[in-house]
Amino acid sequence: MKYKVVIPAMFINGVKYRRGDIVETEEDLGTRVEPYVEVIKEEKPKRRRRTKAEMEATIDEQDS
Repeated sequence: MKYKVVIPAMFINGVKYRRGDIVETEEDLGTRVEPYVEVIKEEKPKRRRRTKAEMEATIDEQDS
């Protein structure tokens, strides 16, 4: 399970972690860490460049 360190400095298995670091471990670390859940972002469709034909079609519609 993933945890986020909430104390200024913490050693786990000889590795130093600082506040805000994400740690993946199965040990019970008590109140020194809080559970971390990754936020799944929805990807927005990327804006694409309009083709010349599309641009001319919109201009023709506006002129009419």
